Amino acid sequence: MTHDAFNFASLLPLGQGTELVESLYSYALRLAHAHSIRPNTFVQTFGPLTGQNQRTAAGWTEQLHDTSFSGCGAGTLAWVNFLGRKTGVAGLGQLTTLCWGHTLTRRGSGASVRKWCPHCLDDSLAHGAPYTQLAWTIGIVTACPVHECKLETACAHCDNGRTATGRAAKRFAFSAPGVCGGCDGWLGAYDARDRGLAPRGVEAATGHEESIAAQVASVLAKPLEEGESLSAYRVLDAAASRYFGSSMVALAQWLGLNKSTVHGWMKGTVVPELGRLVELSLKLRMPLRDLLVGNVAALPDTLIEKS
Repeated sequence: MTHDAFNFASLLPLGQGTELVESLYSYALRLAHAHSIRPNTFVQTFGPLTGQNQRTAAGWTEQLHDTSFSGCGAGTLAWVNFLGRKTGVAGLGQLTTLCWGHTLTRRGSGASVRKWCPHCLDDSLAHGAPYTQLAWTIGIVTACPVHECKLETACAHCDNGRTATGRAAKRFAFSAPGVCGGCDGWLGAYDARDRGLAPRGVEAATGHEESIAAQVASVLAKPLEEGESLSAYRVLDAAASRYFGSSMVALAQWLGLNKSTVHGWMKGTVVPELGRLVELSLKLRMPLRDLLVGNVAALPDTLIEKS
């Protein structure tokens, strides 16, 4: 049987429809494991069948382990379509940011380093299927709102993921979800071989970091649907009208931004970068998703000055 005729196991995505939705990267790693294939061999074998431009073996491996694998690029779409055909599983695009386009990844919002929550990895291991979350691929997400801790970027066993100067390295590959590609060590807080041992400590996150992560995760839980579009300008226009007597200048002052920036946002000609959108949603005390799709009904009746 040729590779082209080979079909994969119908592996179901994990956490779909929730804030803990799996990433496409994690799904590909689990699929490789289900067929007893090393991830690098998996991507080198099947990458050429995805319809993308040909790459070297190292090039395919680099694509798989790049932090943008679950993003919104053409390569991501090619893998979504290919894996969907070969597994018969629909909706794999929900394991990526494809439906949101570059809104969640543009201008530095895409993660430049691999991140994970050790406690979430332990939880998924306890349920029998370790996996990594899509939210961890978003640059401004640095914390886990479930466990109130910071996301980690380096292996606690071999320090893989950290440069000689102590910075987070740009390259970090898993050999399986939650397993370090450098030493095959488990990246959770517990010792995978002896759950009876106390978990190692994980740095606590700030409340603000948790709020940002929660807002982004809530968006990923419910992808953009048919008939919905990115319409944050509607909320901004309504906010100016409701709180500031339709004064765009007053709204800009309240946001602490120059009026030309806010003018572009309100006209819909400029889409704010994700960090700005999250801060705006927190300031307006409304869900980020409602802001993105222009749900004016989610605006509070009055502003809370201490927001």
